[in-house]
Amino acid sequence: MPSEWLPRLWGDDEPIFDDDAQIKIVLGAVMKHHNALITAIDRSLNRLETGGVADYRPLFLSDNQTPMHESVRTWVRGFWKAMALAPETWSALVEDERTQVLIRPFVGFFDLDDHGPYETLANIDDLLDEDAA
Repeated sequence: MPSEWLPRLWGDDEPIFDDDAQIKIVLGAVMKHHNALITAIDRSLNRLETGGVADYRPLFLSDNQTPMHESVRTWVRGFWKAMALAPETWSALVEDERTQVLIRPFVGFFDLDDHGPYETLANIDDLLDEDAA
């Protein structure tokens, strides 16, 4: 629900608005974007269920280009923050075979520095290129 994520949208800096009209414009734009994302993701999930193809593309991508790893990492950081808002829901999606295909490509881009040392695979760049695509 927006009431869960909206307060965290601004990070540590709460926005300062000039007046109620400005608040309505900004929050209206945020909610319009939110609703457009929901529509696009729902369409993609329907295509995945009916045709086996997940075709949702984050906004930082255009056409069928393969993004730079840092662009994906930046996007995944935001995705990770969203996952932290509802860990039970995301855990269920990660465990569900039908939705694993949507989440699995992000795993290589999560920041794991806070979780101790880990081994990097020799072919990590090839794997990340594939996941980014």
